[in-house]
Amino acid sequence: MDLYRLTEDKKYFSHATELLYTLTVGEIMEKSVITVSADNTIEDVMNLFKEKHITGCPVVDKNNQLIGIISMSDILDALYNNKAKDPVSAWMTRETITIHPEVNIVKALDLLATKPIGRLPVIDYNRKIIGIITNGIILKNLLLRVEKFSEATEKEAIKLASQLNLDEIRIDQPIKFRWDIKPNDFENAGKLSSELKKILLKLNIDRIIARRISIATYEAEINVLIHSKGGYALIDINMERIHAEFIDYGPGIEDIEKAMQEGYSTASQLARDLGFGAGMGLPNIKKSVDIFNIQSSCPEGTKLLFEVYFNKKL
Repeated sequence: MDLYRLTEDKKYFSHATELLYTLTVGEIMEKSVITVSADNTIEDVMNLFKEKHITGCPVVDKNNQLIGIISMSDILDALYNNKAKDPVSAWMTRETITIHPEVNIVKALDLLATKPIGRLPVIDYNRKIIGIITNGIILKNLLLRVEKFSEATEKEAIKLASQLNLDEIRIDQPIKFRWDIKPNDFENAGKLSSELKKILLKLNIDRIIARRISIATYEAEINVLIHSKGGYALIDINMERIHAEFIDYGPGIEDIEKAMQEGYSTASQLARDLGFGAGMGLPNIKKSVDIFNIQSSCPEGTKLLFEVYFNKKL
C-alpha cells in the first residue's frame, strides 16, 4: 500500500477518511517514549539524538511529568554559543503544546500543521507523559490499517480456482482467483493455462487473444514450477482486460537481462529431460502480452505481471 493508492482509489480513500475521524491519539501513539531530564547536558542529548536517530524529545522531571521539549534546533543554538556543557533546562522550550490520548487524530494533525512543532507529547491529566505522536506515526498507522483493509477486501474477492463455476461466469462481473503452484509439480504443469482458456472461451473472448493469454499463462506457470520453491498466480479478469501476477518464493533471478534472452536457461536437468526449460519462457510471455513487468531479488523471489486487453490485437 502506498500514498498514491491511498489517495487515488476511492474505496481506500474513503476508509482512510473514516479512520481519521474514528481513531484516537491513544490508539496509534508511540508508547515507548525517549525522554531526558532537565539536568542532562546539551552534549548528552546530542549524543542521544545521534544514537536513537531522533530530532527531539520531551523533558521530564523525576515523576515523569512533562516540563519541556528539547529539539535539534535548541541543540544547535547551544552548540553555536559553545554551551555543550549547559543543562537541558537552559535551552529547552518550556511552553509545550500537548495532547490527551482520547482526542481524535484529526486534532493532532491540525496542531502539527498549524503550530511550529514536529512532535506532540501525549500526557494524562497529571501531565505525566504516556506517549508521543508525529505526522510520520499517524501516516504509518493509517497505511497499515488501510493495507489490512485492502488485504481483507482482496481476500473476500479472490477465490481459489477450484471454487469457480463455469456456468456462473459472466463478462460483466469481475473474476478473481488464486492458483497455487508447487515446485517441480510436472503432473499438473499447464493446468492453470488450460482452465483459464476455458474461462476465456466461456466469456467469448476472441480466440486469437485467448491463445496469447494461454501462452503467456503457460510460460509463467512453468517458470514458477521449474525455477522456484513454489508460488502462486493471481488472476483478475474484467470486461476490458486480464491482469495476471505470478509470485514465487525464491530463489530469484540473478540477471533479468540474461533471462530475457531467447535460449538462456537455468532449468534443472530433470526439467530439460521432461521437455521444459528451453529458455523461451520470458521472451514468449513478453511477445504475447500488452503490458509486461518483472521484478526479482535474491533470495526473496520474483514477481511477474502481465496484462492483455480484449479489444486489442498484436
